[in-house]
Amino acid sequence: ILPFPEYDLFPQTIREFLRTGYPLVTTRGCVYKCSYCSVPEISGRRFRKRSPPNIIEELKWAQKKYAVTTFEIIDDVFNLDIERCKKICRNLIEENLGLTWSCPNGLRADRIDKELAELMFKSGCHSVMVGIESADPIVLASVNKGETIEDIERGIHIFKDAGINVGGYFIIGLPGDSLESQKRSVEFAKRIGISAHFNMLVPYPGTELW
Repeated sequence: ILPFPEYDLFPQTIREFLRTGYPLVTTRGCVYKCSYCSVPEISGRRFRKRSPPNIIEELKWAQKKYAVTTFEIIDDVFNLDIERCKKICRNLIEENLGLTWSCPNGLRADRIDKELAELMFKSGCHSVMVGIESADPIVLASVNKGETIEDIERGIHIFKDAGINVGGYFIIGLPGDSLESQKRSVEFAKRIGISAHFNMLVPYPGTELW
């Protein structure tokens, strides 16, 4: 078992930031094969996950040591294992730590159900980001993401219905992309009522796109 992060080695400004943005890693690796993504090259394709009790233990430790009030789950695919996520949420509720949290690194919109979204909200989750990439179905299919626009829209509605704020990540420059494709993404974000964040494609070494 790895020890918890030792932030005492960092500058005071970083330690102060921890109170309102503690970065929590609960899993590593990604089983998906998105052609643009470097995560499998960095963290591997095997999905490794920490136990819910170990995660709660770290949060208690962070509260005591750094006066943490909120945390951010920065996993690359936190909600791959839906039942495990539910256990984490239930543990948070049972422990009543008084912490709020978010998922700013992007969740899979096809790995959510009503029960999980409601547990996330009840356990303190106030916002999530969803990896959308493109609202053009042809562009989306070209990157091997393994989900459809309909999957993504359904997942976003589930999050929003539970009371969670939703934002979406889009990529400019994927195979088959065009001005019209980007307009579809903008209109999708406006229609569904989410904040939209557009990033330029970077073909990282080791990825299929590279």
